[in-house]
Amino acid sequence: MDWRDVDGHRFELSWIEDTGELYLMSESDWTFIPGPGAYYSAAVAKPQALVIATIPSEVEVDSLLKGWRDAMNVSLGVGWVMDRIDGRADSTI
Repeated sequence: MDWRDVDGHRFELSWIEDTGELYLMSESDWTFIPGPGAYYSAAVAKPQALVIATIPSEVEVDSLLKGWRDAMNVSLGVGWVMDRIDGRADSTI
């Protein structure tokens, strides 16, 4: 639950085994921030979820997000997640 964006908004990162959906959830409105390390940022509003990738297996999720515990403590943690996702050709739906 303690992933953060550059503005300090808090996110939950979750993966649904049945559908393979990796998503971010926050009490926020989403805004896409383009450029190097592009990511979605948020402004507080109501709970929302954003599917950021479809990953078919837990092994792939573990591999893709290896090092996530350390990345959570970085102020741009959500950016780290999005950079990892951007490295996959079939990441977004």
